[in-house]
Amino acid sequence: MSFVPLLSTDPVSNRFANRVSTRSTNRVSIRSANRASNRSANRASTWAWLTLSVLSLCIHGCSSSPEPDPDQPFYMEMNGKPLTVTMKPGSAYVDSRESDWGVYRSFGVRFATGTRMATLWPGLDINFDPDEIEEGDVLEFDEEFGNVIRVTYRPDRGHRMSEAQILTFSPSNGGGGLVEFDVFDPSPNGRVAGRLVEATLHGYFEDVQMGEWVDPDEPMELILRNWAFDCPVPDYN
Repeated sequence: MSFVPLLSTDPVSNRFANRVSTRSTNRVSIRSANRASNRSANRASTWAWLTLSVLSLCIHGCSSSPEPDPDQPFYMEMNGKPLTVTMKPGSAYVDSRESDWGVYRSFGVRFATGTRMATLWPGLDINFDPDEIEEGDVLEFDEEFGNVIRVTYRPDRGHRMSEAQILTFSPSNGGGGLVEFDVFDPSPNGRVAGRLVEATLHGYFEDVQMGEWVDPDEPMELILRNWAFDCPVPDYN
């Protein structure tokens, strides 16, 4: 009966075995490293793809946002670009001033944007002469002083307060517009309803101390459309 040793004592055989063992170990190590490298590369590729997808969605979402409809209610546009300003619903007002000839009353509808500044209210102001208006009237207005309708807009910012200059938009320099009155009862506790159909107003600075108009550094044109109002008239007796 012969006995075959498990481990050879021949030096040549041992060197051959060591080479085989080393190669096998290297191959396993290389395969493991390749797998780890591939996993890392796959993860990096996945994160890169997700990042690009999110950016693409954001860009697509921003670029695909619908443009405001010029015919929508309470539309505003500044120098050709849609403008969004938060204002309160229209409310009727009656300002009374006494003089040697009696009491003068100023009627109007105001869409206020903020708190009062001294004697001025920021916002859109539709001032009218009640003695010249009847229910159902559709009236045009332009830059001429003393019209039946006077429309102005004063923002709640952008003024030159240190110079006592108030930014004001009015129908000056060729502006104008159209107002319709569906219901018109300017008596105390009456009701006024209608719509500023459209208006083109131009910006300038009103010097409170000198009473002069100061042109802005750049032209400012404000477009308004479809500003509806329906409000009770205060008791001014």
